[in-house]
Amino acid sequence: MTYGDILIEAMAEATGESKEELTFLLGIFRKQFPKANIDQELSETEANDLLEKLRKDKDGIRDLFTSGELPQSDCKSGDCKG
Repeated sequence: MTYGDILIEAMAEATGESKEELTFLLGIFRKQFPKANIDQELSETEANDLLEKLRKDKDGIRDLFTSGELPQSDCKSGDCKG
């Protein structure tokens, strides 16, 4: 599973949209963040761990889609939560 696969899965679960309908976002993400390793493969354990973390923040993911605004945060501290 890649980071992109995990992103699509988490968004689909949080929003109720189909994975097929959300794949266009991956293309937008690639254009906006060309240096991101979105196609990097993760081990099964790493992928499951990341997906579980994202599942715990379904409300935050859903809020991101409904507000249309990216959260502001200080990611230098390692805490990228808004």
